[in-house]
Amino acid sequence: MLALSTAVLKTIQGEAVALQNVNVQAALTDLMSNVSITQNYKNNENTNIEAVYTFALPLDAVLLDLTVTLGEKVLKGKIVEKKQAEVSYEEAITDGNSAIMLEQSQPGLFTMNVGNILAGESISIKFHYGALHSYQNKSLRFMLPTTLAPRYGDPLQGGLDPHQVPEHKMTADYGFSLSVVIKGMLLSSDITCPTHPVCIQSENEQVVISLQKEIATMDRDLVLNFDNIKASASTARVEKDYHGYVALASFHCNFNIAEDSAPRSFKIVVDCSGSMSGDSIDQARTALNRILDSLRDGDYLNIIKFGSHYDILSDEQLCINKENRIRIENYIQNIDANMGGTEMDDALTATYQISSQMDMAHDVLLITDGEVWNEAELINNAKNSHHRIFTIGVGSSVAENIVRGLADATGGACELVTPNESMADKIHRHFKRMHTPRAKAVNVAWSQNKNSNAPTRCTPGKIRSVYAGDTLHVFGWFNEAPEGHMQLDVTLPDGTLLTDKSRYAPMVEKNEDYFLTRMGTASLLKNESTIEDHIKAEMAVEYQLMTQWTNYLVVHVRIKDKAAELPELRTVPQTLAAGWGGTGSIAGSIMSECDATLDMSSVDFSESPVLHQAAPASIKKTEIHKLKKSRAVRRKTPPSTPAPVIPEEIIEETSVQVPEHTPEHTPESIIFENEIHLEDVLALQELISQQIITLAINLNEKINQLGEKGIASIKLADFKSLGAPDIAIDILESFPDSARSETDIVLSFFSILLDFSHRKYFDKQAIRTITWAYKRSVVNKSLSHEMKLELTCLLEDAI
Repeated sequence: MLALSTAVLKTIQGEAVALQNVNVQAALTDLMSNVSITQNYKNNENTNIEAVYTFALPLDAVLLDLTVTLGEKVLKGKIVEKKQAEVSYEEAITDGNSAIMLEQSQPGLFTMNVGNILAGESISIKFHYGALHSYQNKSLRFMLPTTLAPRYGDPLQGGLDPHQVPEHKMTADYGFSLSVVIKGMLLSSDITCPTHPVCIQSENEQVVISLQKEIATMDRDLVLNFDNIKASASTARVEKDYHGYVALASFHCNFNIAEDSAPRSFKIVVDCSGSMSGDSIDQARTALNRILDSLRDGDYLNIIKFGSHYDILSDEQLCINKENRIRIENYIQNIDANMGGTEMDDALTATYQISSQMDMAHDVLLITDGEVWNEAELINNAKNSHHRIFTIGVGSSVAENIVRGLADATGGACELVTPNESMADKIHRHFKRMHTPRAKAVNVAWSQNKNSNAPTRCTPGKIRSVYAGDTLHVFGWFNEAPEGHMQLDVTLPDGTLLTDKSRYAPMVEKNEDYFLTRMGTASLLKNESTIEDHIKAEMAVEYQLMTQWTNYLVVHVRIKDKAAELPELRTVPQTLAAGWGGTGSIAGSIMSECDATLDMSSVDFSESPVLHQAAPASIKKTEIHKLKKSRAVRRKTPPSTPAPVIPEEIIEETSVQVPEHTPEHTPESIIFENEIHLEDVLALQELISQQIITLAINLNEKINQLGEKGIASIKLADFKSLGAPDIAIDILESFPDSARSETDIVLSFFSILLDFSHRKYFDKQAIRTITWAYKRSVVNKSLSHEMKLELTCLLEDAI
């Protein structure tokens, strides 16, 4: 048995954890929430550090504000274009100043970079986000992640930089405190918390929710359920925008729709990977039996279970009858979380390809914790599958970006369930949605006044699906404020017209934070693929929105106490999610002291994600293709496919005939020699390109090994063994003279290589080391300029 430690919290490498605690303050009014989170950091070491903390927020959270308290100073964050923010952050760090940068790593996943916390220093970072919530019949769910469960696959291919990759520990038990204020229509509901012991108090026409204990361990999502809401009508509101007016319509869709009586075809995909062990797989088996009980004879069903591989119940959809019910029951009984890793994409691809005996639409029900890194690949394949995917995310720390992302992308729906909740209601709601006829047309009439102006833009531009009892949020922009009623019209395939109406609430003229405006713009940037990325980046800066194209940035210029050395990187570890991978069970009990004890004796981690990952200080050659792919995903314009990196031993054996050359026989002169064919020239250019990329990646590893104090030991003579092409070495060797030292030439080349490669072959620490050394050198600027002119053609073609 392994119990949570009560000693000073340490990182995996043994240093004190910089994150001390987290405070959460939230306000829920009707369908809107405003949440403020304060992260408190302290450097308990004898050297300056950089704390890096990757954490999750709800997928629909829109970050609206960030402030930093450093001593008596309070600094306000500013949204800056991503590349500019990264450069400014690194400039501040290498100048010995402090900087804080918040960046989006994936949808719903963020990384806080707190650079140059001096020894003994404390920093508090407070950020504020808004979110829109949805009714599901007469219920509403508020969820806040507090940890990230280990995920299967390669986080670099998932879009994370090496420094953003989370680490996990059993004993990372820094805690969080909580205060949630409830107002409006939610006051009429029954409030429960299935994840934490809480106090619920009514005072002054509001309800205040807090933890029974002052601090809770961050090892599971916080969930508040609001059931039996008595006043859950559709609403509409208008706000002054920067350039006009913005309206939000929130339709509850209280439709009475008869279920489609025709036979339906269902494909159920069940995650049986190691991370589903314990509570999650028990819930999945129970759910499958209830699904089978709810199906009608004549319906069609198939079950696909997956882990490192997948297994299909039948090659084709099974018609529900007495014989097949027995066959399906036996299959369900043998389902267990013993299939290794989480190769979800292969399983879903196989699911899409299963044909039915009848020409009917297919719906997929996916039961999983979603703990994989390849989000973009999964969602893109799902969009092209012509299937609606209905997901049930199970566990104490679900990857919402996967389960909700798949549902949203295909016109399905998502339900989340913790180990202390019943899956039966979630399954029932999903099957009601699946049995609902697909809408033929959906239209929003923003005003019943014929003289009212039409919206200049709406989001979502195309409404994919509408389900009875669920909430549909739609934003519209106007030159003049809309008035009166608005109406949602849904036309079914048989011509039935369903309507839902709402009257606009009185408009608030003075609204300093432009809450509705910024929420709507965030939805527009997320949903509309017709807007080019550079336009989205400009809009995000204008509306000060945190996006994949922008970062929050704060720089504190130190006058007297600048850091004398580069900071040591300290990754804040994640607490292992409660019940993850079968490490104990939390079903039937809300978090208590005994939950901290985890039985690891029966857990097989052989095919599960790595729990104790080393801090990614360098990138090994075996990860070259991963690094290149992860960097390319985040560039603003689609890059051309880079040439594969070929190790020297393979290059020597290649069948491409590359002409030998000396300093007098350069690629430029080859072009004019008649006996050299164009194919040979292109092959030579390709070889040089591969060698330059290899050089950059090898330098990244070498610089990280040497650090800022050892980088000056790299000589021109080392470049050959590091993979540099002869022509580059020849150019560099032409520069040394009495006024230009070899160290100056090497540092100038490093700086130029960084600029030309757009830093995509260098990790964070190597970039910082190069910048630090270059700033503190006495390199003549004319040398760098002259060298850049000489190398431009070579590096532009190569990188």
